[in-house]
Amino acid sequence: MYVKGPIIDYLDKLASSSPEPGGGSASALAAAIGAALVSMVANLTIGKKKYAEVQDRIEKLVQKSEAVRARLQELV
Repeated sequence: MYVKGPIIDYLDKLASSSPEPGGGSASALAAAIGAALVSMVANLTIGKKKYAEVQDRIEKLVQKSEAVRARLQELV
């Protein structure tokens, strides 16, 4: 699984003449990074008084974004 190794190894293989990993894998990685950023922003709001009224929604968002990220990592 590519996500278990160093990113430099993945990028080197992606840039090589090898037919894999391919565009689908790279797209899944980019989307997984996006999902991780969604989680980061949501996690930054949890516990903040300013966002107290939306804490439940934000916690659900983190759960969903982490589930999406996990699936995308599998697809890489």
